[in-house]
Amino acid sequence: MLPDKVAAAAADQYLSVRKTEYGGRGYFAAKNIPANTRVLTCRQPLTYVVFKSFKKEVCAYCFSYDNGKHRKFRLVSNLKRAYAGVYFCSEECRDCWVENYDYDGLLSATLEEIELAYIQLIASTVKAPSYEGYDSSNIDELWDKVEKEFADPDVVSRPSSVLSVSTTTSTSTSLASSVCSSPVSESSALESVSSPVSDSASLSSSVSALSSTSSSRFRKNKKKKVKLPPLDGVEYDTARVVALVLVQNHRVQNGTATSEISHEWTKFNLLQSNELSHIGQYREFITVHVNVYKFLRTVLQDDLRLLCTPRLLRDTVGREAGNAFGIWELPMMMESECFGTAVYPAASFFNHECEPSVRKQRVDNSLVFTTIRDIAQDEQLFISYGMMEELPYPERQRILTDQWHFDCQCPACTRDKLESLSL
Repeated sequence: MLPDKVAAAAADQYLSVRKTEYGGRGYFAAKNIPANTRVLTCRQPLTYVVFKSFKKEVCAYCFSYDNGKHRKFRLVSNLKRAYAGVYFCSEECRDCWVENYDYDGLLSATLEEIELAYIQLIASTVKAPSYEGYDSSNIDELWDKVEKEFADPDVVSRPSSVLSVSTTTSTSTSLASSVCSSPVSESSALESVSSPVSDSASLSSSVSALSSTSSSRFRKNKKKKVKLPPLDGVEYDTARVVALVLVQNHRVQNGTATSEISHEWTKFNLLQSNELSHIGQYREFITVHVNVYKFLRTVLQDDLRLLCTPRLLRDTVGREAGNAFGIWELPMMMESECFGTAVYPAASFFNHECEPSVRKQRVDNSLVFTTIRDIAQDEQLFISYGMMEELPYPERQRILTDQWHFDCQCPACTRDKLESLSL
């Protein structure tokens, strides 16, 4: 992987973000670029999720997969479940995750709150509300109602025992710096709420205290007026994507973000949201998004909860819908499984063509973009959003419309369309 500053310098040297002729933004060549030139390296995603169904099998840092085998390394090895719901293929990946994503302890603490609340809600008998009658034309009305409901202090007020960000960060930082280096046995990989096997070590005491406080906090919240339904797998995954965005936002606002995160956050806020197109096509996601908002507003600590506004959630899911890259099983083949999604804001300025000029490649959790042919100065650079080069024109159009909500009019599609009309 390229160091941050070297990767940024390479992008600035070759790429320029400009408006395209059909609207939106895209990457254009800042100068003549020879074939086989690496023009951009995105070191790691700003936000991502390994889908719940794969989280035990896919490393939370490098995204590696080994034929369904459970990953043996965790943040804490003496819990019967994975603290924060993350699994790793090695000590090195676990330590890299802590260094790059959890350097202040805030992300692991936030994901652990989500884990505890999700597990406790499994037994909930509350039914998810129906939002029949709402679609992309009147979605703002629904969100206005939801925002007012959760603006009532009596509905979402936090108990006095809530940990502040600074308290949680302090506990989690000590946890992160003391992560146990030994792998855990597969037999102990249980998805249940449990106390540590032993609380003799200071690490175990810290984890036990943090888990107990978070669990107690959620139990107290359940006595409030808000009653939540269980989260399904899609809602669980969405909650984790939004949670990482909230953590990154908190860091940027409080001046604790790295220069890389700050740079990517700026680009993230420039990305187009596909929310309306997405829910216009899949109305069931209205329920998903509202349920996730209510869940996060109820279970998160105050600093992050207050950042979780309808606008932030809608922008996040809308940008994720149109800009996320799939975390695919490697080597990439037609039968490869998708393990999750990841948002690399800098990479999202590459637009699509069915005959691309740039090749994308995932190396661990990094994305590398290399020119396929010579690119002239001021020419727009394109990638392929999927393995569609060999697919027939109607199939390409269907995939691009269903997943990315646009009709492709690239030279290949224009040519294939004319040929189909002439038959």
